[in-house]
Amino acid sequence: MLLRSLLIIVVSLLPIIQAHAGVRPINTREIITTSKEHQVDIINDSAGEYLVQSWIEDSDENTSDLPLVLTPPIFKLGANEQGFVRILPIENKLAQDRESIFFLSVQEIPRKSETDQNQLNIAVRTRIKVIVRPEQFNLQGLLDAAKQLSWKVIEEDGKKYFQSTNNSPYYLSLGHLQAVSGSTSKMLDDRFNMTPPFSQQKYAVPRGINLKNMSLEFGIINDYGGLSEIQTVNF
Repeated sequence: MLLRSLLIIVVSLLPIIQAHAGVRPINTREIITTSKEHQVDIINDSAGEYLVQSWIEDSDENTSDLPLVLTPPIFKLGANEQGFVRILPIENKLAQDRESIFFLSVQEIPRKSETDQNQLNIAVRTRIKVIVRPEQFNLQGLLDAAKQLSWKVIEEDGKKYFQSTNNSPYYLSLGHLQAVSGSTSKMLDDRFNMTPPFSQQKYAVPRGINLKNMSLEFGIINDYGGLSEIQTVNF
């Protein structure tokens, strides 16, 4: 009886809760250089007007003393309008021998309406990667680095993993990582974990995969958000 009463309360609250996702960056990732100002386009494809708050943070969610400056941090965006923020790199504070990664958060702040006093508006935040690439690096170098990504199987605490080794200065983001064993093929759930420059990353081996007779297919996400040529490694 108590459970039924709680369900009735929750259902009755649903109509007064609204979550909007109208404001977002147009791209799912941004690739910028260490020396040039970069514009990030932001769109509001909803019928409402919003204040848009944006900020940059590193992988530890730190927002202070970063080598990137974002402007403006807050602005108004009308219904079905497009705006932008600018990212200004501080070149002498950025690595020149490898890519650096940061994250851009864009949060919409709904306009308060006197007629919506009983409505709970939820501010929705979108977070995308910002990869800072030194001037001497390019897309072809990224694609070549993907082909040179090496793999092996390791065991930690009784669990088996595929370990990638990235000997390049690029961040490698996998969009496709599939283990194939006989007639069984399984996409790895943690495939979106990046392999940083000159580093390693591990991915859990799915259940049902025979490591003695299998192959691993992988493809990285390129600068435009698409998938690179699929590579195959046999074990």
